[in-house]
Amino acid sequence: MKDLPIRFVLTDEAITSSARLAFIVYLLHQMKLDK
Repeated sequence: MKDLPIRFVLTDEAITSSARLAFIVYLLHQMKLDK
């Protein structure tokens, strides 16, 4: 998996469940818990 920069932007929009899941997968990859 390629390391991608994450940019946080404050908005009034709701975060979808798929976006949350993608973020969690990214964090797990960064913490090497996927091995």
